[in-house]
Amino acid sequence: IDIASSIFCHVGDGNHFLEMQYVDKIIDKALCDRLGITPGQITIMYHSGSGYFGSMLGRYYAHRTKNTLRGHLELFPKKLLFHLANLSNGTSLLERIKSYLLWKQFVLLPADSVEGQRAILSFKASTNYAYANRLSIFNEIGLSLQKTIGLSPKELSIFWDHSHNSIFRENYEEAPVWMHRHNTCRV
Repeated sequence: IDIASSIFCHVGDGNHFLEMQYVDKIIDKALCDRLGITPGQITIMYHSGSGYFGSMLGRYYAHRTKNTLRGHLELFPKKLLFHLANLSNGTSLLERIKSYLLWKQFVLLPADSVEGQRAILSFKASTNYAYANRLSIFNEIGLSLQKTIGLSPKELSIFWDHSHNSIFRENYEEAPVWMHRHNTCRV
């Protein structure tokens, strides 16, 4: 695809962005036919996340080495409240302190344990929130295009959507494993 013009803007923190592109010329017709890309079409690519919600949940379960000492000290009371507020689900106070409040780079949580299930539910909530955020952006793009160029929302479609930070159960070499992808996605 030869892009004649594009508009680039920032969506959220870090490397999140939104880019609009106009398809000027098709170079690989067979591939573009399979993908439904045609000359004159507007394509939009954006990268966003779950915002503060997912970021904080991740920090509650892990120890970010890039945080400053001040960042760790500011986060500590929040982690303490988050992990110690609900101990009635069968987890001991000592287990939670060892898992989340003592500094260690990696925390091992067996998936079938109470803490593993708690973490999985938190990651699912974060992933769902990120998906809802991306759909909200898609909706706003549709409304903006409708107002500016009269494009009907029925003419819009999502070509691909995937999270770039995820933990999913997958098969690897024919065995089920928990796969964690950070700043990458499955292709």
